[in-house]
Amino acid sequence: MAKQLRPVTEHRVQVNFPADLYEKVRRQAFRDKISISEVVRQCIRASLEIGRRARTVDEKEARQKRREAFMKKYVGMIRGARDGSVNHDKWAARTAIFHKL
Repeated sequence: MAKQLRPVTEHRVQVNFPADLYEKVRRQAFRDKISISEVVRQCIRASLEIGRRARTVDEKEARQKRREAFMKKYVGMIRGARDGSVNHDKWAARTAIFHKL
């Protein structure tokens, strides 16, 4: 009978720290009563989250700039009823009669 393999849920990595950084991480782990590995995991998660937020902010700013450029270029070019969304049916009927649709 073949042995069933469990899926890998964690990966082991080896990281070398300079002495001063290791000491800071060790003290943080002692202070928080967690393992050094957990301190490293928390730092990596926090760093990745900050990077993700920065990308999200950059994307939002780029989208806003594209919207502003679109508005500057196209808003005001189309003339018509200012209450078109409120009186859509009335204006659509008039347009259909005018164009004999």
